[in-house]
Amino acid sequence: MLKESLAGKHVYVSREPLPAGKYVSSWRTKFQVPTKFSRAWFYFIDDMPEANWEHPCRYVFVDTRTHRHMVMKGATPPDDLPRMISLDHPQ
Repeated sequence: MLKESLAGKHVYVSREPLPAGKYVSSWRTKFQVPTKFSRAWFYFIDDMPEANWEHPCRYVFVDTRTHRHMVMKGATPPDDLPRMISLDHPQ
């Protein structure tokens, strides 16, 4: 899905798929689940996990039916990060 390695990055996933059109809020921005997706898994990729915020990160939405995806660039984490599942340290 992503062309580059995720080595050295932290990856998180939502606990359940999100409905089309739902907004994921961060400190300064809202990212919308694409309306062309029926439901989507939300992945958050922290590209510089050792750095203080703000720094590059990515919001990735993956359609549950077609597996098509959309990547959006961000600079701050989502507000619900504490409720997401870390794929580096699964709970």
